[in-house]
Amino acid sequence: MYKVIVKGEAEASNENGTSYSGVELKKFDGIDCQDCFTDYMDSGDCSAREALSGGYLDFKYEDGKLWSITEYQSKRILTEPELEEVKSYTQGQWSDGIGEGFEQHPCNSDEDYISPWFHGQEIKAFNNIAEIRNEKIDSIIEESFEDELKVLNEIKKEMGLNDPLMYMDLGMDLKELYDNNHNYQIATLRAIRVFRARGFEITFKG
Repeated sequence: MYKVIVKGEAEASNENGTSYSGVELKKFDGIDCQDCFTDYMDSGDCSAREALSGGYLDFKYEDGKLWSITEYQSKRILTEPELEEVKSYTQGQWSDGIGEGFEQHPCNSDEDYISPWFHGQEIKAFNNIAEIRNEKIDSIIEESFEDELKVLNEIKKEMGLNDPLMYMDLGMDLKELYDNNHNYQIATLRAIRVFRARGFEITFKG
């Protein structure tokens, strides 16, 4: 299952209409809405409707800003035109549909209001394929580093650890390999393979 995420900056204000900014917006992090966006979506709104499910509005604080985020489940990766349709539909819900309630009713006991949409808002929609990529990486690890995985598991058992072991002290000559590899477990396994080939004993710091 894939994910399609629509994200755009939101605004928030108090009951007097004074806008919040910067770290003041952090109080809205985690506020959400349980109305399902795809319940109101049809093929006329988005040609990829049959591939989509879910879709819930969450607010997230990051980098000094508050963001409106709607995440859909998808059976496949959407094309750019399909993403544009999802983006347009979602922004419409933020402004005149599901999200409208946040502007009409306070979202907390402080009588604050959130505007999921505002005039001139720029949003983006994208396929989030990180989970699928990680599954493929795990498959590569299992297929390509079977012997090294056994070594890692033996070391973990000896050290009484449950957490994954990372490449730390297998030799400074492999530091570049570690720094240039975004997946630390693969880097660890490669390091073990190289050291075993050179006749070194594999040990980790405890």
